[in-house]
Amino acid sequence: MGVWSTRLAAEPATERFSPGLLFHKWHEYDLKDAEPRDRDQRPHRTDEKARSRPAFLRSVADAAERARSALYSAWHTRFLEALHAAGISEATTLQATTLWRLVVGFATNPALETGISLHPLYGFPYLPASAVKGLVHQVAERALVEGRDDWARIHSSRENPPVDGASPEISDFLQAAESVREIFGSLNLEPALDPRGEIVEPTARSVIARWRARDGLPEALRRRFANLLDVPTGGAAVFYDAVPAPDAGNLLELDLLNPHYPEYYAERAVPSDDQNPNPVYFLALRAGVSLEFRFRLRATTSAGSPEQADRTIAKIRGWLREGLEVWGAGGKTAAGYGYFEVKAETEGKTGPPPQRPSAPPTVPRPNRQFRVQGLGWGNAESIVQGLLKDFSGDELRAAALQVIERLTPRDVRRHSHLEWVKDLLAAANS
Repeated sequence: MGVWSTRLAAEPATERFSPGLLFHKWHEYDLKDAEPRDRDQRPHRTDEKARSRPAFLRSVADAAERARSALYSAWHTRFLEALHAAGISEATTLQATTLWRLVVGFATNPALETGISLHPLYGFPYLPASAVKGLVHQVAERALVEGRDDWARIHSSRENPPVDGASPEISDFLQAAESVREIFGSLNLEPALDPRGEIVEPTARSVIARWRARDGLPEALRRRFANLLDVPTGGAAVFYDAVPAPDAGNLLELDLLNPHYPEYYAERAVPSDDQNPNPVYFLALRAGVSLEFRFRLRATTSAGSPEQADRTIAKIRGWLREGLEVWGAGGKTAAGYGYFEVKAETEGKTGPPPQRPSAPPTVPRPNRQFRVQGLGWGNAESIVQGLLKDFSGDELRAAALQVIERLTPRDVRRHSHLEWVKDLLAAANS
């Protein structure tokens, strides 16, 4: 790798490399020399990586930036023209900015033990349409059973639970589930299980499957359950790759995982401080980059009346916003990666005609608990600023106390000279 990194650094700026090919095909494998069995005599395996891998990854980032500055603007113009021809409007467009770093396609380059999704031709980082759809689909299915703890008892019961299709509660649930299945083509979210294999967090699919197992169901209700579970189809919604805004530059930056006990993970040895850290370098999309998310409804689907189509678009926008702000996209969300701030709605944007205004998106209130779960010192400042903006009073105080507990009071006191930490402490003491 060092050979290619040196050559790339020496090439003139006019020389263009394909960042994707460079990243996936044009690197040498790490040298793995024979190692003594005696742990005390083992060489530092990380020396070669520490020298070669960061230089190689920076070469990929530089190649991606050269390709972006030379080609991206023209490609983006053609992309927008094609989307407009397909029926994309501002009503089906959402712009969101990364609060911290984003990693997508983390396992796509086995030779480097990490990866990142780069456009196959132009080499810019992006969020694939399949990932966008998966995120929105998950949020939509979770919304079906959100706040329904009583349905967890359906699974703990040894008897087949009674079900009455005429019940308003069940009828409303089935109508909502059928709407989600029509939009995405299926219900596929699996329930969470405990170590014994018991369902502890039901999903729409698991609830319907439990109801379906009951004997003596009316035939119409049985067919309805079968359509929800057994007939995956093409969904009404089409999602597109989320790509960077045309004014964003220097998109990629070097990041690091640094396991301090490599022998514990590799050999199940006792973790001890005499083991050499094994740094793993990778590329990530930097914080502060705006991505453009787009979707549309298929013209061939039974979208219903224009008013129904507008309501469906509003639902999808709300689910997408919740997914980006609360759940996060890509990998390592538990470590604070992949969270976004969605751009506020703009006035006078192109949307449905005035004679049939769309219903406003039902966007849930920001979820403090999920923000705190992904909190770390790398992204704490942006998350704290978001909490200060979204909450007030007792809610803000509770959020600030959770943040301090997550970061540990000792570390917070050590950083009390920072302005945002002062704001955090003031909120906690309010």
